[in-house]
Amino acid sequence: MLIGIHSYLDRNALPNARIQGIEEDLGLKGDQFNTAISVLFAGYIALQIPSNMLLTRVRPSIYLVGRLPYTKRIDH
Repeated sequence: MLIGIHSYLDRNALPNARIQGIEEDLGLKGDQFNTAISVLFAGYIALQIPSNMLLTRVRPSIYLVGRLPYTKRIDH
C-alpha cells in the first residue's frame, strides 16, 4: 500500500513540475521530458516485481529498514 501511495504522489508530482517549468530548468527540448518519464516508470515496473517477491519472504519492518541506507545514498 505504501508503494501505491508513493507511486500516486509521483504521478501527480510530474505534471505539476512540468507546469512549474522543470523543462526549462533542466534544458529539456521536444520529447525529452516524455522520455524521462518513460524511463522512470520502466524502472518502477522492472524493480517492483523483485521487490514484491522479496517482501513476501521478509517482514515489512525488516524490508523497509534494510532499504534506508540505499535510499539515503540516492538522495544525497
